[in-house]
Amino acid sequence: YLKGEVLGKSYIDVPIKTSDIKVEIPADLVKEPRQEMPTLAVEQRAHNFSEIALGYDGEKAIAEAKRCVNCAGRLCLRVCPYDAPQFGVENGAKMEKCDFCVDRLEEGKNPICVDACIMRALDWGTIEELKAKYGDIQEAIGFTYSSSAKPSIIFKPKRLPDKAVSSEEK
Repeated sequence: YLKGEVLGKSYIDVPIKTSDIKVEIPADLVKEPRQEMPTLAVEQRAHNFSEIALGYDGEKAIAEAKRCVNCAGRLCLRVCPYDAPQFGVENGAKMEKCDFCVDRLEEGKNPICVDACIMRALDWGTIEELKAKYGDIQEAIGFTYSSSAKPSIIFKPKRLPDKAVSSEEK
């Protein structure tokens, strides 16, 4: 927009009416305050073009990610191009998102999805580690890469046997 370019299509196909939003917040849910973002000191901002927001440390980032923002539930699901947020399966569930099994990583274990995948189709690591291991494949059947979201994702190529044996050769 600021460059004078035509904006791409929004992820929301159907407008959301305020009257359609039904918020079911459990009465016992304690509203957690937003984590305060650390910022560059005012006197440092005046003399450079550095980023003002410094980002969260690991502990604050996890606390902020776990915090329910009481957004009426399905709005984040409707706008996410990857359907990452999902409702939990329990009664009165709230929206959940992958926390990358941070508790397992702290114990030196893989995320549960990596260990549970019987086809060994999943792996994890920094994007640089995954690119070094598998190449820079960002396309797969059923996946639409978003150039605006730029997800940190690499696809593991299928490994085919050196010589496929047909049923007639058996």
